[in-house]
Amino acid sequence: MTRTQIGEIDLRSGTLVVVDFGCLSLFGSSPTEVRATLDTALAGDGTEARVGALAFVVARGLPTGRFAVTSARLDDGEYEGTRRDVTVELRDGETARTVALGTMLVDTARVGLFDREALAEWNEHEPSDGLADVAFWGGDEDEVARRFGVGRIAEGVYGRENLPYAEAVELGRALHALRESRELRFAFDFRPHTHPFHLLAQIRAREDEAGTIELGGLTSCGLMTTWGDGWFPVELDVDAAERPLRLRVVFDTEQAEETLDAVDA
Repeated sequence: MTRTQIGEIDLRSGTLVVVDFGCLSLFGSSPTEVRATLDTALAGDGTEARVGALAFVVARGLPTGRFAVTSARLDDGEYEGTRRDVTVELRDGETARTVALGTMLVDTARVGLFDREALAEWNEHEPSDGLADVAFWGGDEDEVARRFGVGRIAEGVYGRENLPYAEAVELGRALHALRESRELRFAFDFRPHTHPFHLLAQIRAREDEAGTIELGGLTSCGLMTTWGDGWFPVELDVDAAERPLRLRVVFDTEQAEETLDAVDA
């Protein structure tokens, strides 16, 4: 089983939030709303938290500093190439016991690792540069592209990149109207240049399907599960003195294998 470093994370508060960053719109449309929602969700000292139906995990009392994020993939067998886990390497040491922190719900096939203070800076809706991309694919994509006079963008699907926000909104609305008419079959995505956009752009471009983003001066890490959606356990290795050594999200579970088999079938 091969383990490689896929990113880094800064911990300033000592509290790490492990959450599906594709669902962070549930926290609010601005950093102010996100911060208020986060404060409410993390009130108390539990390790499992919820915002609506979204369940996520919080680890408190961790060391501060910058830490490597590593991931191991399965080298062989039926699920070769999928992730075994993603791990935040907090300090060296021998594991005395492993603490189960809880399970997180993934609904968009991705996971984010954020210091609490970094997550409070998350911006889901306002483009940082006033620009947006629009992408579409599938079904009658060639005919759609002909009608709108667009070519393929960097990732290989049709669309337009780096449009002024208002122009991108106009194109998105036109695509939405066409799809709702059911005249042509296709899927499309409106991508303002927000925090999730910048993080996903790295993930799509990198072979290890991971990326980092700076939020409030702190580096955070995001990645694809490679298993799709589901419930994934989060655990913490501690040494004999109860010092945190490694925080780990486990992807290769019996439930994940059953879910992937059902999707493939």
